[in-house]
This record gives sequence, C-alpha cells and structure tokens, in this order.
Amino acid sequence: MNDIMDSVKVLDDSLYVKLTDTLLRAVESGSITKEKSKELSSYILLKGGYIRTSNQLTSFLKRLSEKWDQYNPFYVQAKYTSQKVEEQVKIEEIQAKLGQYIQKSYGTSTTN
Repeated sequence: MNDIMDSVKVLDDSLYVKLTDTLLRAVESGSITKEKSKELSSYILLKGGYIRTSNQLTSFLKRLSEKWDQYNPFYVQAKYTSQKVEEQVKIEEIQAKLGQYIQKSYGTSTTN
C-alpha cells in the first residue's frame, strides 16, 4: 500500500493483489461475512477494469472504502498521492510563469 499510485498509474495487478489479499485475510479471520466478501470482490472485478485516470482510481477507492472501512487506508493513500501530484503540477506551472515574467521583465541578456 506504500505505492498505490505513481502519478497517473491506475489500478494495476499489484493493487488488485493488495485489495484481494486484504479481503481474503478478513474472510479467513472471520471479520467479514462471505456475502460481504462476494459483494466487494464483484465490485473490485467489475468496476476496477474501467479505471483509466488517477481521479477515477481515487473515486473507485473512495466508494470501495465506503462499502467496507478496511479499504480506507487505500483510499487515503490514493487521495494523498493524487494531491501531491496536483500540487507538483501547480508548482511547475507557477515556476514556468515566473520564469516567463522574469525573462520578459529583464530580457535574456546577462550584461552588467
């Protein structure tokens, strides 16, 4: 769960494994009913295949965590990672604009 998303990476095999392992451990320990586990596994398999963006992944994990709170750490990590990516993009945009402003204001010459 440490690396749920790499910027725009979507639901991949490793996340599928993490989600299903969490579910299987809960079934084995008896902390979830078989009916609930069937509902969750169906949701993961049916909805997971349609994820194409990081926003869709975050939304998918949010809905999954609403169905069963054991998935909340996956959602929190995805949301945090998504926010970090968005912040980095904003920082890069600001730096580019600042660079353009400086270049317009002071020109490209470096004479003293």
